[in-house]
Amino acid sequence: MGTLPNWLAVAGAVLVLAGLVALVKQRPALGSGLVVAGLVVGPAAIVVLR
Repeated sequence: MGTLPNWLAVAGAVLVLAGLVALVKQRPALGSGLVVAGLVVGPAAIVVLR
């Protein structure tokens, strides 16, 4: 398919990591939002990769 799904998978992982960092830094709303966004983008990329 190309490199776009790979970048989406990486972006999903980065969003989850950024969300976890935000949660650790006492920013629960931002952190949980980033984690949810990452968990949506990551599997979507995996579906596109198939």
